[in-house]
Amino acid sequence: MAQLSLEELKQTMRQVAGDDDVELADDFETATFEELGFDSLAVFETVHRVERTCGRKLPEEELAEVTTPKEFLEFVNDLERA
Repeated sequence: MAQLSLEELKQTMRQVAGDDDVELADDFETATFEELGFDSLAVFETVHRVERTCGRKLPEEELAEVTTPKEFLEFVNDLERA
């Protein structure tokens, strides 16, 4: 599986938000999901969609420590390299 790109993650988050035109904050790489307006249900849906895309279940215990989209992207891509 190819690495998940930042643009792919942003597009997934836009789809979860229900608006492909939604603007994600300029500080996308440092803002938390909460600061970007994503509640736990929206984060869960984002995780689920990425799991379907990459074809593997993400470990929930480790994933619970991830608070920003940048951390999430690094987490997924580190798993793909392993």
